Amino acid sequence: MAYTAPLLHPKELINKYPSISKKTFAALMGVGIDTIYQWNSRDKAVSTQTLRQVADINERLETDPVYRDRIFKEIQPRVLGYQ
Repeated sequence: MAYTAPLLHPKELINKYPSISKKTFAALMGVGIDTIYQWNSRDKAVSTQTLRQVADINERLETDPVYRDRIFKEIQPRVLGYQ
């Protein structure tokens, strides 16, 4: 089955959800924080697979309150050292 959801650049998602830290976003993507900064400044090319992964994260944030709560109540506090 072909992928039909619109692709999304990481910078667009970061700007859309400013309450999610870049460090948390890096953890969700499985990359280092430096990669996030490079994507954000558009200094680093982004693969189609990454654009799909970002679109999937966006869709889950918009439609899945359990996932959204998990990011804000579990993942982000752990990544930022609050837990």
